[in-house]
Amino acid sequence: MAIQKTFNDQYPTILLSDLDDNFEQVDLAYDHANGSFTHANSSFEQANSAFTQANSSFDHANASFDHANSAYDVANTANSSASSALPLTGGTISGDLTITGNLSGNLSGNISTSTSVTGNLYVSGVSNIKIPFYTVYMDEASRTTPDSFAKTYTGSHISYGDVVVPYDPTPGTKSHMFEMTVTASANTSVTQRVWQTDDASYYWLNGSQIATVASGNAGTTVTWDLIEGDNLIQILVNNSGGGGYALTVLGDFFIRYPDLRFKV
Repeated sequence: MAIQKTFNDQYPTILLSDLDDNFEQVDLAYDHANGSFTHANSSFEQANSAFTQANSSFDHANASFDHANSAYDVANTANSSASSALPLTGGTISGDLTITGNLSGNLSGNISTSTSVTGNLYVSGVSNIKIPFYTVYMDEASRTTPDSFAKTYTGSHISYGDVVVPYDPTPGTKSHMFEMTVTASANTSVTQRVWQTDDASYYWLNGSQIATVASGNAGTTVTWDLIEGDNLIQILVNNSGGGGYALTVLGDFFIRYPDLRFKV
């Protein structure tokens, strides 16, 4: 005979205490998951903060680099200025010297037209500044070549290249020679105009005669073909006898040709 199972046999009784345990486990799992999420969120915020700090450090490093680069430029400019500055004691200035304002103290050297002083120049004591000039020799004879000059009498004729000897009516035989050394940075042709000569005048460059201008030939042009380096310029004028003696040669070397330099 078949045995009929009861309801309780088919569906065992579930205790409420078991359900409570299950709910507590679910709650614990939820709390654990929520804690893990909170921890992950906190880690993300820390990573984001670290990234922000790293980005700020990068900006700071970049700004420091720019500052260092700017300081280098300033130092480089100062070094360039210092290397071309006027020496306080001794030394040599190569190139153009421009002074705006007042200069007090000692200044020794050569002044040409490329050295510009704007303002007042005060020199207390002895000045060693050399202005361009011809060395002048006089011979009491009629000379036509530099080698024949006795150079008995010597003087100076301040000039940038012009030669002006006023008319001298005193009769007699005499000769003058004007001598100057000009330094050229490159081959340069310089022209001068002879407006009067009495008697004849003779023009020599680096030991070679380049022109002769006879008495009365006013308006004659003389061309000096200067070579790179030092050039010896010699101008002779003689009076072979009788009255009348003069020479006027116009055309400076240094104002019209700023690359030329006077050499002492």
